[in-house]
Order: sequence, then C-alpha cells, then structure tokens
Amino acid sequence: MKASRCFLPIVVCVVLIGITGCEQESWNLVSPPPNADTIMVRLVNMVEGGTSYVLQLDAITAEARTSAVPPLSASGWIKSPADSAYVRVYDAGGKVLKDAAARTRFNKRTVETMVLLPSTTGAQAADTLVRLVTNPSPLPLPGRAQLRFLCAVPDTTLTYEVRLGCPSGEFFDRQSFRGSGAFRELPAGEIVVSILRGSEPVAIVRQELHSQQFATVIVAGRAPAVRVFLLDELEASPSALREMLPIPEAERTALVRWMNVSQYHFDSIRIASVGVIASNGTGQFLSDYQRVPACSNALSDTVELYANGVRQDAVPISVEVGYRYTIVVLDAPNFGAPASRLAVVVRDRSGIAGDSCQWQVLNATGQGQQITAFLGARLDAAGSYHNGEYLANALGDGVLGPPVRIPVGAVPIIVRGGVPERILALAVDTARAGRLHTLVVLAGRNGSADIYTLSDDAPSGPIAPRPAGAIIQFVNAVADRTALRCRIGNMVDRSSLTP
Repeated sequence: MKASRCFLPIVVCVVLIGITGCEQESWNLVSPPPNADTIMVRLVNMVEGGTSYVLQLDAITAEARTSAVPPLSASGWIKSPADSAYVRVYDAGGKVLKDAAARTRFNKRTVETMVLLPSTTGAQAADTLVRLVTNPSPLPLPGRAQLRFLCAVPDTTLTYEVRLGCPSGEFFDRQSFRGSGAFRELPAGEIVVSILRGSEPVAIVRQELHSQQFATVIVAGRAPAVRVFLLDELEASPSALREMLPIPEAERTALVRWMNVSQYHFDSIRIASVGVIASNGTGQFLSDYQRVPACSNALSDTVELYANGVRQDAVPISVEVGYRYTIVVLDAPNFGAPASRLAVVVRDRSGIAGDSCQWQVLNATGQGQQITAFLGARLDAAGSYHNGEYLANALGDGVLGPPVRIPVGAVPIIVRGGVPERILALAVDTARAGRLHTLVVLAGRNGSADIYTLSDDAPSGPIAPRPAGAIIQFVNAVADRTALRCRIGNMVDRSSLTP
C-alpha cells in the first residue's frame, strides 16, 4: 500500500505535464482555419452568340451564384459554400440548362473552373459542362509557368493540335471536343502557339505567360473559323479570359546570322523553307543578322551547308517568330578542307534576369574528343570568393551544351580534355547582363585548344580566338608585415596575402 501511494502522485504529475503541453500546440494544425479550405469556383461561357448564363452552387444549407456570364467570357471567382454542392446552370431567362443529379465533390484549396460548351447537335445552344481543376500548391518556380489545352470546338469528328511556336515547332497536346490535357511547365514570357486541324495550320497566336502562372489554352468557335483564348486560372476577376492575338503574316519573322570559325570558306548556307541565306562565306568571320520569314509551313525544316559544290551537313531547325539564330560553321572532324559541320545557337524570346546571363558551350575540337568547361573562382556580389560553375561536363565532339545561368562579371574560363585529362585552354572574358554567350572550343596547336566567345549582340566582322590566359600564384615573401593587400585588375579584389 505504501508503494501505491507513492506511485499515484507521479502518474498525476505526468498527466498534468501532458495536458499543459497540448495546450501549447497550434490548433491550426489540428483544425485548419476556414480560409485554408477555400474552394473557388468560376463559370467560363465558351458558347458563341446567344445568351448569358449563371452558375449556381447549391449546398442545401447555403448557395452561391456567379454573375451573368456573356458569350466567350468568364465570371469572377465565387466561394463554394461547402466542399460539395449541386451544380446548376441557368440561362438569362432563369431556365435551368444543366442540373446535376448528384452533388459535385470539390477538392479543398483548389480553383474549380466550370466551362460551358456548345451543343454538337444544335438542338440547343449549350449542353456540356466541363470541369477543370487547378491546384495552385506548389506554385511553379519563378520564371516558369504551367499551361494546358482544352478543345471547345463542338465537332466530335475533328481533332485539334497545339504546337509551341510555329506549326513546325514542338508538339504540345492534341485533343478533340471536351478533351483537356494535363498541365505542362514552360518558361514564362511571350508564348507563341500554333493550332493545327490535322496537318493544316488554322491559327498562329501569341500571348504573355506570367511568372508562376497557371493557364489554359482554349480553342473555341466552329470549324473552319476558330478562336483561341487563354484563361488565367489564378486571376480572380472576369478578365481572366483573354483572346490570344493572331500574329500578322508580316510580323512572322526571325533573325539569322552565321559565324564561320573554320579557316576555310563555304559556298552557301540554305534554310529549306527560306532559301539561300549566305553565300561565299569567308573563314573566321561573323555576319550581320538578317530577317527571314518564320512559320512558313507545318513541315520540319533544315539548315544546310554547301562547300566545294557538295552538301556537307544538314541539321534540323524550326524558324520561330522573334527568335535569333546563329549558324556556326565548323571544321571537319579531321580539320581538313572544306568546312563541313554545322551547329545552330538559338536565343528564344524569354528574358534573362538583369543580374545574370547565360553561357553555353560548343565542342568543335574534332576527332571525337570530349571536353569539360568550367569557371575559376570569382568574386560574388558580397565581395566573397566562391568556386566556379561548370559550363559543360564531358561534352561530346560536335555537341552544343544547354545554357547555364551565371552571375555577371569577370569570367575566368578553364577547358579540360584529352586522355589523360589536362588543361587545354585558359581565357578571361566578361559576362554581361541579360545576354546569351556561346563558348566555341576548337582544336589548337600542340594538343591545346582555341576559345571563341560570342554574345547574341556581338557586332559583325572578323573573329579571333580569345587571348590565352595563365594561372598565376602569388607568394608574400616579405617578413616584416603580417599581411599584404592584393588587387589584380577586375579578377582579384580585397585579397590578403599572409607572410
């Protein structure tokens, strides 16, 4: 009994500690606040002509209604009164057009878009309601956006295809009436899309994709005349739906130039859909940009190099509206005449943040040699040194690597390659804000390499390799001072050398 009496206070004490600990927990974790479960709903009326429509959510104990939505328009958001409701659509006269037989269950913390589509039979103006769900968590990364496609053309025998850029551009999605695809991540900025019916282009349009945006491309109307809209899923107001602007044929152009890093001349460069864009090209030269037509057809395109009267190389290309292209002419893999290889450097419409730039590497060393290109240690914005970034790793011969974003400023370039691996080239350049820089690496003398650097706004004229750099080590051999302050041009600043 004595032991029992001693045990009881201990148990009570533990229980009290547990209870007081629970009182300090956040009740938001156990029972989230009401706004965390918010479900926002809107109506999009994709019926041409005719009347306006109203969407009603009936949760028995409460209801919510949108405003009247005119043809080819969207309502603002309304908050669902519950996590499930009967969904009804009324016309302007109050007649029920769509009446759900069962409650629609919504997903918490989402945007629910109800898209009213026209009838395929013509018995009535509209008879189809498509539900699109957007979960905005997590948001896309800054500078990125999410895009999907909905087909609202009321003909079940037709299929529409979306391509990024021109009709010969990258495939995005293909849908028939009422069909919608999944979101796909793209760079933010101006976007050009082509709509094809079968192999026939029916629209080439453009619009701005904002950073961290969720958007839906909607093709509406009746064949053969269709219209293209962009719905901003996270825009709460009726202005979320906007018609994408057709690109006039006169504005469907791109800029093209060539850069011959070979010592040999070439006869001509030809783009299949455009024709000859350069002739009698001299070695070691960068041309001016010239404007060429874009979006000429729906077929895949090629750029071809001719030398000594023979086609030496051909690479695929899609000439896109507003893009800038640099066609690089390279030596043959064995460095003999004539120049016989091509590479195409592409600057798209997307912007580059003002405090950074992009670099990409083209390996033209020949004979199948791989290279690795990276930067030496550099000063960062805070005045501290940090290790350099890799621009390309084990890049194959004749391959153009992907762009790498780096801070602006002095760029100490190191290129390694060979077996065993060794330093092939050293150089120093300057990375400028908002520019795309291309590093072209060619074989040099005695197993070394030559480096050419090219920015997307470089002036035309003769070109030459970057002056060779060097690795220098400084030693403080003065015994009567504790440290020496050291500064070397714009490469080394506020450095301290101890004895």
